[in-house]
Amino acid sequence: MLEVAWIGQLIIKYLQASRLAAQPTVRPGSIRAVHSQLSPATTSNKVAIPIDGKPVEFSSLVLRDLCQCTACVHESTNQRLYSTAEVPPNIKADEVQITNQEARITWQHDAPGFDLFHDTILPLNTLRRVVDMGARPNPHQAPLESRTLWGAKDPQPPDTTFADYLRDDKALYNVMRQLQQHGLVFITEITHVEEALEKIAKRMVRTVPSAINTAYTSSDLGFHTDLLYFSNPPHIQLLHCIQSSSAGGASVFADAFKSAVELSAQDREAFDVLFKLSVNYHYHHPEDNVYFTTKKVFEFNEEYLRKLKESDGAVTKEDVVEGRGWRR
Repeated sequence: MLEVAWIGQLIIKYLQASRLAAQPTVRPGSIRAVHSQLSPATTSNKVAIPIDGKPVEFSSLVLRDLCQCTACVHESTNQRLYSTAEVPPNIKADEVQITNQEARITWQHDAPGFDLFHDTILPLNTLRRVVDMGARPNPHQAPLESRTLWGAKDPQPPDTTFADYLRDDKALYNVMRQLQQHGLVFITEITHVEEALEKIAKRMVRTVPSAINTAYTSSDLGFHTDLLYFSNPPHIQLLHCIQSSSAGGASVFADAFKSAVELSAQDREAFDVLFKLSVNYHYHHPEDNVYFTTKKVFEFNEEYLRKLKESDGAVTKEDVVEGRGWRR
C-alpha cells in the first residue's frame, strides 16, 4: 500500500510500514505515559511526543529529516550530506528520550552509512512549529514587513548620504529596509567619481574569493539541481574552479527533464505529488546571508495551468514528453 508522508513540505512516497512493527523503547520520563495511551497500530512508524502536554504523533521520516547533527549536515557549509530519499521507508524510532527542551531519538533501519549510535536531537520548540505551521520550519527566516503603497501626497522617505551609507551599518540597514517597504531609495552627496556606483553595489552584495560550499569539498553531492533556494535561479551558470585543496570529487551530470518524463510514465502518482505540492529550499551559513524559497519541483507556465484547471487537471504523458507548458 502506498502512502504519502510529509517531510515538512517535502513529499516522499514510501511503502507503509507494517502495522505489527514493535513500538520504540522509551526511557523513563514524561513520554512514557504518552506512549501507554497509544496502541502499537498507531505507533508502528510514528513517534508520539508531548507538545504542550498533549501527545502528537510524528512520522519517523519527518523527525529523521529534521536532524541537524554533523553526520547529516556539513559542519562548515551547513549543507545536507545525504538525500532524504536514502532513508528507508521502514525507519522507526528505537529509543526516545524527552527532556524539558528537546527530544533525543535513536533509530532502527536508518539511512545507509549511519551507525546504531546515530542520535537525532530536536528542540521541542521546533516540533511545536511543525505542528503549528504544518510544514518544516526554517529557523533563519524572519517575517518581512509589509510593503507600503505610496503616492504624491504621501511623505517622502528620508534620504541617506553616501558617506553614511558606506560607513554606517545602521544606515545600510535602513536603506535595505526602505527598499523592501517602499521600493525606492535616494542616496545623496555622492562623490563625482565613476567608482561611486560600484561602491554602492558592493556595499549591498559582496564577492567571496574563496566560497564556502560543499561543491568545493570531496563530499559526494549526489545528483541535484543548483540554486533552488533562489526565487529566480539564473538560467546559465559558469563554474570555474582553478584548484581545489580537496582530493577526489568527480562531476557527474544527468538530464533532469528526461528524469521527469520517465517518472511521469513509470509512476504518475509520484509525478503528480511533485507537480502539485510545494517544497521548501534554503541555504544558510554562519555569518552569511540566508536564502529561502518555496516552490514545486515541476513547474508549468500560467497559461498552461489555466488550461489544466479548465480540464480535469491531469498531466498527460504527451504533455511531458513534448514539453508543453514547461518553464525553461
